[in-house]
Amino acid sequence: MTMSLDSAKLLLCIVLAAGTAAAAKEPARPCSYFGDEGLVEHAACLLPGKKGAWSVAKKHLKRLDFSEGLAAVYNKELGWMYVDRKGRVLIKGVAVVDNGPDGFHDGLVRFTDSGKCGYANRAGKRVIRPDYDGCLDFQARVAKVCRGCRSECVDQRCEAHELKGGEWLCIGPSGRQVGCGR
Repeated sequence: MTMSLDSAKLLLCIVLAAGTAAAAKEPARPCSYFGDEGLVEHAACLLPGKKGAWSVAKKHLKRLDFSEGLAAVYNKELGWMYVDRKGRVLIKGVAVVDNGPDGFHDGLVRFTDSGKCGYANRAGKRVIRPDYDGCLDFQARVAKVCRGCRSECVDQRCEAHELKGGEWLCIGPSGRQVGCGR
């Protein structure tokens, strides 16, 4: 089978267009982090990677405030997240406390994914799947969680929330149910 020059050119254009479309990826996004001036937004701070992974651009790493190997970064679409010293986003969707990221309690931090909450460790491993509608911090190796509860505003400006209703239970750091009476 022979191909005309026009057909070959057309085929080459199709192949090049398909390759360009496949190579096109999500653009860099702005992110905010704490510095001397408080929380400041920086353009093109978050870089997309493979399989939905994100990382902080290298030029920003030296400005981040690391504590025990992690730093908090914020993006309007992705929320609060923790990154390691290499800039890799380890935990996305970190719960918000007082307009900032929740901290680690008993080695775990709360995160949300698709409207459900769970817990991750400092290495970014999701040690308790996001199966709950509400999660409270671990205290003395026990956390209260709920199914079927809802978040309601406590004040007129809706700056503070409270979890109401639902079925409450207590879990340990492995995610297994434990007694609440400690």
